[in-house]
Amino acid sequence: MKKKDFVLVLHMHLPYVVNHGTWPHGMDWLFEAAAETYIPLIQMLDNLYRDNIPVSMTVNITPILLEQFNMNEFKEGFKDYLSNKIKNAIDDGIYFQKTKQTNLAELACFWENFYKATYDYFENIDEDLIKRFKGIQEREQIEIITCAATHGYFPLLGNDEAIRGQVGTAVETYKKYFGKKPKGIWLPENAYRPAYKWISPFGGKTVNRKGIEEILSEFGIRYFFIDTKLIKNSKARGVYLDRFKGLQILWKQFRKQYTSEDLKKELSEHSTYLVYEHDKNPVYSLVRDEKTGSQVWSAKHGYPGDANYLEFHKKKFPGGHKYWRVTGSGISLGDKLEYDPDKALNMVNMHADHFLSLLESIAKGLNNKNETGIVALYDAELFGHWWFEGVKWIELLFRKLYNNPYIDPTKGYEHIKKRPIVGHVSLPEGSWGQGGFHYIWLNDWTKWTWKYIYKAENSFKKFIKNRDQNDKLGNKILEQMARELLLLESSDWQFLISTWSARDYAEDRVTFHWDNFEALAAKYIDYKSTKKWEKADENLLSHLEKVDNVFSKIDLDNWG
Repeated sequence: MKKKDFVLVLHMHLPYVVNHGTWPHGMDWLFEAAAETYIPLIQMLDNLYRDNIPVSMTVNITPILLEQFNMNEFKEGFKDYLSNKIKNAIDDGIYFQKTKQTNLAELACFWENFYKATYDYFENIDEDLIKRFKGIQEREQIEIITCAATHGYFPLLGNDEAIRGQVGTAVETYKKYFGKKPKGIWLPENAYRPAYKWISPFGGKTVNRKGIEEILSEFGIRYFFIDTKLIKNSKARGVYLDRFKGLQILWKQFRKQYTSEDLKKELSEHSTYLVYEHDKNPVYSLVRDEKTGSQVWSAKHGYPGDANYLEFHKKKFPGGHKYWRVTGSGISLGDKLEYDPDKALNMVNMHADHFLSLLESIAKGLNNKNETGIVALYDAELFGHWWFEGVKWIELLFRKLYNNPYIDPTKGYEHIKKRPIVGHVSLPEGSWGQGGFHYIWLNDWTKWTWKYIYKAENSFKKFIKNRDQNDKLGNKILEQMARELLLLESSDWQFLISTWSARDYAEDRVTFHWDNFEALAAKYIDYKSTKKWEKADENLLSHLEKVDNVFSKIDLDNWG
């Protein structure tokens, strides 16, 4: 049989937290992910390159995460964070020695060495994560793709100009750091909306909206990923519509206008489909394989839940180091047993073997010539951060895939170029979120956030339409308004509110960026009518340019 492609895709993202708190919510999120996921992934790829083990995978680094990697506040703060982790590990070791807890003392030494090595590596790469990822892409181990600028949830953004702003800013940011345009994009939450006559979930005028793929084509994006549910039409509706009227409005108008001959027949998640036909910039979709996804993601059956792996939730105070293992399903934090790194490593090897056998089983079952690939999509932070052993699992998997007769690791765009395209497909609306529709992002808890977003988007659209391109000060104000709008649109806020992960923090951030946008809008209107710009006005603008200092080169034409 011919080999089948294995397209492994990791989605790296955190919301903008620089200058917006440290602990328990804020920059510590970024520091943790850098220490436990991003740097270990780079080191893993270095190890495989050193050993001449071929790697071919796709990595999305969101534009807002790239911007934070480039900031001095991150670089200096990260070194302080690592220094504190080292100190706390040393203090833990002294305490465990005094209390005759020998195994825990050894684990404290393990953490001390882990964070010392991370600190040294960060200094050795000149504190430049972007340069390292760029180098790894240039040696062809990975393909880096983009995402919405601030992870805005595309199907719910209020107008096409807002989506263009997110995509255009993303492409410009990618060019800034990698010197070329991206070929692929990770749609935030794998959320997609086709073209149809759209009405806001809060009512209003009906407007013609373009499909997401049409806007992607305008910016030269060639492919994106979708969840399995979107080609299994019977499952796309979700189970939460009855709980919230706004979702019912969106669903009814979508279903009324959507007719797809394609989805009346069963489509395969192992095929590639043309979504938008264009002479220069056609757009394709790759579909997530459900079996490989659930094998890792499943709370009950996924690898991270193994009893031998490091327990994420139980941490020693102060310092936050982890010394315990999962132990078992349903075990309370107080009953967790001590972590054994050697036993955990043994399980990583077994789980890599199991996943390889799963890939081979799927590949052998793909008899249709158009079923050519297995696409596995994961949040990068799952590996290393949530599942501490996960980065090692990826490394062992690639080592085991070397010269495999059934599986060919392949990057996203390479897969499209070398494999047949099944044909044109018209996709339904949905996401990979709970229920398959938009519930996590639009519900009774979050509807107020969308009212702010829609007001800001509509105001900004009018400002852009009537702007004077030669008015340097006016455009400078609009550029900061664009930054506040992009940050306001981040889908992270609704997710954190709906899941109660950091509800107060997320609500404060929505209010903060809305207030900033409104304040700047008022100043802009006053400036345009009076041609006056007071010292207090300049102080406000300068302050916000420092606090929300992202996307230094905003192209206002993206919203045009």
